[in-house]
Amino acid sequence: MKKHLHWVVLRKELLLIAALVAIALLLSGIASNTQKPFASAEVKFTDASPHGLAIVPASCPSAPPHFAGDTGVPNCSSSGAICTLTPSDTPPDAGRQFRLTWRVTRPPPTGGFSIGYPNSRHRFDGSINPGGLNVTDSGSATLSGSRNVTAPNTAGTVTYTLTGTDYYRIGTIHAQPLPATCTASVTVGGVGGGSCTGSLPSNATACTGDTNPAQDLRWLSVTRCTSERKCQYTESAGVCTGLLPSNATACTGDTNPAQDLRWLSVTRCTSERKCQYTQSAGACTGSLPSNATVCTGDTNPAQDLRWLSVTRCTSERKCQYTQSISQCTPPFVCRGNDLYRRSGASCTESLYQSCDYGCSGGACIGAPPPSIVTWSVRPLLVQRNNAVQVKWKADYVASCTVTSTNNDSWSCLGGACSTEIIQTSKLINAQTVFTILCQGLEGSSPPSVTDSTTVNIVPIFNEQ
Repeated sequence: MKKHLHWVVLRKELLLIAALVAIALLLSGIASNTQKPFASAEVKFTDASPHGLAIVPASCPSAPPHFAGDTGVPNCSSSGAICTLTPSDTPPDAGRQFRLTWRVTRPPPTGGFSIGYPNSRHRFDGSINPGGLNVTDSGSATLSGSRNVTAPNTAGTVTYTLTGTDYYRIGTIHAQPLPATCTASVTVGGVGGGSCTGSLPSNATACTGDTNPAQDLRWLSVTRCTSERKCQYTESAGVCTGLLPSNATACTGDTNPAQDLRWLSVTRCTSERKCQYTQSAGACTGSLPSNATVCTGDTNPAQDLRWLSVTRCTSERKCQYTQSISQCTPPFVCRGNDLYRRSGASCTESLYQSCDYGCSGGACIGAPPPSIVTWSVRPLLVQRNNAVQVKWKADYVASCTVTSTNNDSWSCLGGACSTEIIQTSKLINAQTVFTILCQGLEGSSPPSVTDSTTVNIVPIFNEQ
């Protein structure tokens, strides 16, 4: 009985040992099939699962590197950026400027590259052709800009192409660069509809192909021919015209104007124009009538000045005199533009003075005051890298000069200033002041007139 009980206990122990060995073998087999941990761009880890760590697919396929030494960049964007190129609404005439506006949009990236998109590391670099105009912008999902383009000098359809590359990165990791290409067709027309107006100097040579503007356009003197506008001409060396007073000193380097130009008396030499001169103390020229009384302090003009008969002394000019009343009434009479004096018992008339600006009421008419008839700068508020139109017209002036703080400069002489002149400024990047200064005719009062206009840049608002 005891022997049987001992066998039963031994049998149970053997069965327990066998069960433990089987479990050990099973666990060893499972462990031999377990792989080492790995990393891949196709998966990402998240603890959003209520049962613990979960593995889900990534939002885009992987790109190099897949292994040590592999090179490349991740690719979580589409195959190309969205690009548009749009011309200004008004079709340009041949040889005239117009604007091309470009816009590039990068498809929103996915995966890790969507973090913080867009940022200042989003950039586009490209060019517009024909013309070789470089364009660039950065910092937003849609990048854009515009450029001034000069149309060809012949009519027809021109296709402009924008090509470039869109770049984006997060930190030091670069997304795949995306190409961008788009085109715009521009119809150029209106050739030959106008003519060049005004007169050409005798030493002028019209620029080749410049005699068929799209609209009437004033001749413009240039140092070299360009494609910016029609009706341009160059000039051989001119000369300073008129007579220099005996006490005049020509300003240094002022004797070689680009065109014939009248001598101009100035108080100091400037670089604004050629043919300027200064004078030592001048004198009143011509003869005084026997009944003349010189106005007090009028015998020391800054330059030689002709005696002028006045009914009363003024401070407007030097070399004035009054005359006592003779027995002839009136003592002076006008004959056309000449002033005659009546004297003697029979009041005989004799030429007294030829009047430059006409004769009226027994006296010479003084030079009319200079007048700026038209002065316009438009628009007054522009976006950065835009130009404005400057327009002016002046009467009774010897010359006018228009300048700006953006290094624009134009001028006209004498009667040429009495025809309205229109110019296009350089591209403006900051507040710019345009100024016109017109010199009056000799003896006019005031001697000059001026005006100015300020153009401001449209402010850019940055939301914080």
